Amino acid sequence: MRLMNTLISKQTLALMFAVWPVATPSQAQTNAPESKPQRITPIEVTAPSPQEIERQSITAKTVVGRDEIAKFGARSVTDALRQISGVAIVGVPGKDPEIRLRGVGGGYVQILINGAPTAVGFSIDSIPINTIERIEILPIGLAEQRSQGVAGSINVITRAISASATRSMRLSAGGHIGYPAASIDGQWGHKFGPVDFGITGALARDSNANYFDTTFFSRDSAGQLQSQSILSKNEPIDIVSASIAPRLSWKPTQHDTLNLETTIRVSKVSADLTASRASLIGSPSLSLYPTDAVSVRFDTGDARTRLMWVRNWGGGTRLQNSVSWNVSRRTQEIERLGFSDSRTVLLNDNTVGDSTDHQFLMSSQLRYPWRDKHVISVGIDAESNQRDETRIQRQRAPIGFPREDRDDIFATKVTRAAAYAQDEWDVSPAWSVYLGLRGEQVGTETTGADFTPVARDFTLASPIVQSVYKISEKNKEQIRFALSRTYKLPTARELIPRRWTHGDNGATQPVFQGNPLLRPERALGIDASYERALSAIGSMKFSAGLREIDDVVLSRTLRVKNEFIQTPTNFGSARVATFGIDGSVNTKTIDSAMPDIDVRASLYINRSEVKNVMARNNRLDAQLPFTFTLGLDYRVQSMPLTFGASLQAQGGATYQLTPELLQEKSTTRNVDLYGLWRIDPKSNVRLAVSNVLHRPSLLDIVFTDAIGQLTENRITRSFTKVRLTYEHRF
Repeated sequence: MRLMNTLISKQTLALMFAVWPVATPSQAQTNAPESKPQRITPIEVTAPSPQEIERQSITAKTVVGRDEIAKFGARSVTDALRQISGVAIVGVPGKDPEIRLRGVGGGYVQILINGAPTAVGFSIDSIPINTIERIEILPIGLAEQRSQGVAGSINVITRAISASATRSMRLSAGGHIGYPAASIDGQWGHKFGPVDFGITGALARDSNANYFDTTFFSRDSAGQLQSQSILSKNEPIDIVSASIAPRLSWKPTQHDTLNLETTIRVSKVSADLTASRASLIGSPSLSLYPTDAVSVRFDTGDARTRLMWVRNWGGGTRLQNSVSWNVSRRTQEIERLGFSDSRTVLLNDNTVGDSTDHQFLMSSQLRYPWRDKHVISVGIDAESNQRDETRIQRQRAPIGFPREDRDDIFATKVTRAAAYAQDEWDVSPAWSVYLGLRGEQVGTETTGADFTPVARDFTLASPIVQSVYKISEKNKEQIRFALSRTYKLPTARELIPRRWTHGDNGATQPVFQGNPLLRPERALGIDASYERALSAIGSMKFSAGLREIDDVVLSRTLRVKNEFIQTPTNFGSARVATFGIDGSVNTKTIDSAMPDIDVRASLYINRSEVKNVMARNNRLDAQLPFTFTLGLDYRVQSMPLTFGASLQAQGGATYQLTPELLQEKSTTRNVDLYGLWRIDPKSNVRLAVSNVLHRPSLLDIVFTDAIGQLTENRITRSFTKVRLTYEHRF
């Protein structure tokens, strides 16, 4: 911990920003007599396309630009990610969805903002969509980034301030029957001498409804049916949010740039949920309360600020220092009423909660060319995360019915310090190699009122090698290969030995109890890909990856004295494999007589195995067996119209998650449509229709032990949503 304390100390931070070279070769040149001014001929600079950024990068990545993000009228980052090949979004509207790469999600996917890590519990949808420049999908990590993306990383790059004035406004309305949605957002920018200033803002309201129908079966050890009951849930959700993001860039000297970025977002979530139960066979319904009514209110505020100073000496030598401070607060009020069949109140549960997260990050990187063929980068970064949470629960119930009062107060602190070095080496005009080594020291400490403090320290090393070889520049044909070492740390919730309860206890809603003895999961990764342009008509890419994971963590549910308890445990090793095919083509380049249609498609096949789960169909983290996307964009030649469609499919399968728990999930299919009318060079209207098929999803969960078997069959309904957007640039 001594290294960590040094890196995060105020003295180090002050020194980092006070460093201003006073004697360097380049500065000596600035003191030489000035040469005669030369006439400079203006040239037009065109930003490279996302595809060109991907191809020219020495490290593997998929880049999605602003135009692609806006194509289907995305209102959140996860909306945009649904359209990206190899990415899967799992979840229901109104709740934080799970982002999956290689078919797995959770802590296996790392979320970054401008290359910097996010705090625990951060929601990627809290990033205003109108502040995003592009999204990068990184299958392999970099030494300059945290090495916690076992399956890969999602890096959200926010928009830089334009050198010229930027002003635009966008109005949007839509939703589905009975659940409207509307938003307004805009941006304004101006140049004040050496200072560029820009600001974006947004105001939105969205509403959704989730409907669940579940049937429960209970059987004894001989397979005889003991009971059957049904549960119906209705979850209407209303979300109101507002955000503002001012940004400033100042060039005090020819060599220095100072950037200040701030994003503030507030949101309010309201939901009034109802649940009704009925017993069909055997014992009464699985809850003491045949009907529930739950009122939920969440208020969230996020503020992120980053100050960055960049010193350029010319010739590619650059020093970049940054500090970030992020704070998030969430308050919640939940009231649950449990009713009898005669509508008598049997439970009045009032819970209030308050959680606050503070994150501080600092980094310093020196980047310099060496001997023409090398670009060396060395740097340090440090991070401190502090989470304070309180949860007060008060229950009232008639005599003879259970009640429980709880005062849960705890705090978690995670500190991290890292040093790294990396070399981008042009071995030859056709062959480039990336070499990186990152060492990290991570400390976690959790304290609370009802458990012994838990403190853990981890030291981790992450070597990374990536290579690209250009077979043919003409055909844009190249191959990539990579070796990497990544890890997944236990979360604070997984380490805390206290009991977490919610709702009715059962095999699918167990009491969760953390395990302070958990070890980090460590993964060795191998990746390879082949990319080629198909003459002038399109492109294709084949990719494959393998992850060997040690000390994999499984949350195992066991029945203890008629109570179901889930505890995370290190469960040996696991293997995750992925094979992908991506392709795109333009029909008009095949035959000029054909309509102008862009066609893109991708198929990713995923496999995994947990070696200590001795059963068929065992998969890690309910891994999706495949993801498939197909997209079409048709440009009308005689009119300023573009139409598009996208099909996304996520494979269903039978999963043996633990020796006791089996899950079977249906394949999901979704179709999105859009139409774009360019009224003039500054205005357009976009009509987007999402989830056209609105197919229900099916999920079966089976828990089996020596006592018997419990089965849950769940049906989740979905709806088609329509959105009309008008955009104008001033």
